[in-house]
Amino acid sequence: MGTLTTADTMSFARACLSVYRMRRAIEELEKDGDVIDGRRNPWALVLREETQALDKFGAKFGWSPADRARIKTQKPDTGDALDVFLGKAG
Repeated sequence: MGTLTTADTMSFARACLSVYRMRRAIEELEKDGDVIDGRRNPWALVLREETQALDKFGAKFGWSPADRARIKTQKPDTGDALDVFLGKAG
């Protein structure tokens, strides 16, 4: 779609961090189980929070067909820079 720009860098980096934290949480849960010493493993909360965060990022970045359908894009204006600045380009 060509909609990702440098303005999206921080949001995309945060999405990547969420993926890392989800994978780490899954590894820890597989290693230690859902319950540790009679209490819920704290990595279960991390997994839930990061899954929710990724769902939000996915909607922003159009990761599913339904999300992509909601994204509106405009073709870049290739007119003269002065015309673009003055609002004369169409």
